[in-house]
Amino acid sequence: MSRDHQIEIVTKREIMGLVAVGVGLGLVGAIITILKLVPTQTGIAGTVLAFIIVFFGHMQWRYGPLKKAVGQIGDENFEGALATLEGYLAKTFDRQGRPQSLAKILKASCLFYQEKLDEAIEMSTDVLKSTDCNHIKFFAQNNLVSCWICQKKPLKANSERAKILTMNVSNDAKREALVNVGLCYMNNEFFREAAETWDEALKLFPDNEQKAYILGFQSACYNRIRSYDSAIEKVAEANGLNPRAALTKAILLDNEAFALANKKEDLDRALQMCKDAFALKVPAAEPHLHMSLGEVHYARGEFDLALEELNCALQKIAKRDKNSHQKAYLTLGKIHQARGNLDEAKEALNQAISIDPSKTLAVHAQQILRDPDTYNTAVSKAGQVIKPQS
Repeated sequence: MSRDHQIEIVTKREIMGLVAVGVGLGLVGAIITILKLVPTQTGIAGTVLAFIIVFFGHMQWRYGPLKKAVGQIGDENFEGALATLEGYLAKTFDRQGRPQSLAKILKASCLFYQEKLDEAIEMSTDVLKSTDCNHIKFFAQNNLVSCWICQKKPLKANSERAKILTMNVSNDAKREALVNVGLCYMNNEFFREAAETWDEALKLFPDNEQKAYILGFQSACYNRIRSYDSAIEKVAEANGLNPRAALTKAILLDNEAFALANKKEDLDRALQMCKDAFALKVPAAEPHLHMSLGEVHYARGEFDLALEELNCALQKIAKRDKNSHQKAYLTLGKIHQARGNLDEAKEALNQAISIDPSKTLAVHAQQILRDPDTYNTAVSKAGQVIKPQS
């Protein structure tokens, strides 16, 4: 949460209350000093100390648990965050201020991450109706959109997403929200909706470096729907902005190499792109670079090298990144099948399916298992049959 958001959450009424306490303590201190019950310096020091104790005690009671919960959510300790928030809400059940609304929307976020979507939607809707804080309403709206996406209701999500642009918050906040909503669309395989959301976000970016980064995500979406020419166009648009960040450059090289590999065009250039991306030394991009390099070797008929890259990718992919694991196993299955290792191919493809049978990648794996020749012909733009290595 940004500094601006924190300031908004502290209400004017609360500030006035603390000012009143300070004035009251000041009067008490003045009376004690005038009556000479204590030395003047002691009276002033005692008054200031009393106010400091009251102020920080109040802030710790009101906001300490919320700060702790935010830290727990950042550490992905959602059970711990829920316990902290429920304890806080139980202690302040008779109050209906902004801190309580913030606690509720943080709780809704925990429920979202635990995939308790109906509860998260109910709580987010309740917060939208009950709070007067624009920033908390904005958090609730974002949470609501993400829940509808995960419930596979893109029309409802699109309708709620449109409200984000009309809310009374800064463009920075809207931009950040749209970027995250786009990622949520992408993770749930609504790739066109993700690209459209990022089109809206790009209008709010003042910085070309950030625009290039988002264009890289859009390129990845087009790769996933096999619109490889569109993916390459997005990379070209991003490169026209002259990005400097190593991560952005690596993402763009990765996506263009992947598109060329699947188009089976300019494979030498695609190979060099992967090498150039690795030379940037961006650890976060390396798992995806290994997968793209595997795709390039696969398209070149270099199956042993392709297997090495895919196995390396599987070792480096984060445990929570199920999508990348599924994608890697799918490609691994295709490579084993091209080499004639049918048992290994079946094992890898079944592994891809087991990660999440509802995903498109799982459907592709099932198609390969049923009819590999038809699948490979359908996805090959060049119409070339790659011969297995001897």
